[in-house]
Amino acid sequence: MASTGAGGAPAVKGLRLITMNKGADGYGFHMYTDKKLQGQYIKSVTKDSPSDLCGMISGDHVLAVDGMDCSQETHHQVVDRVRAEPSSGKKVLVIDQQTEQEMQAKGTPINPANAIVMIPRSPPSDETDGGGLSELNMDLKAAIPKNKKKEVKSKKSWADSVAAYNDL
Repeated sequence: MASTGAGGAPAVKGLRLITMNKGADGYGFHMYTDKKLQGQYIKSVTKDSPSDLCGMISGDHVLAVDGMDCSQETHHQVVDRVRAEPSSGKKVLVIDQQTEQEMQAKGTPINPANAIVMIPRSPPSDETDGGGLSELNMDLKAAIPKNKKKEVKSKKSWADSVAAYNDL
């Protein structure tokens, strides 16, 4: 069975930098220690929680929290890092197990600069869109003149974008 992300959409896999804000019920994930694989792994993700809306999936290996390597830390130490202030903008670097195994088999080092930067999705609403988001998207598209769209997209490389995001 394929993993699913927020709203049942196919999950994004690979090395990912997830940034989330703590919700009323926390971040919405539970970790466990896998002694065979060594490290902290995501046991479960609560549907529509901050972690779910940011693309975290069950089975992800937690590599770093707020830029600090967690690979040699105990479960308690990693939990403390997650709970530490600030509770908004919490950055968690994760990788799915399949990607990690493939990278290890090829001898490819895990480089946080190559992480996919995950952008939180809005929580689902009981109301229909009512045109609000559609109107916003249309307004944004209309705000950029057609001859400027390519210029806007090509100003930064992916690595530059990740570096700028990580510097936030």
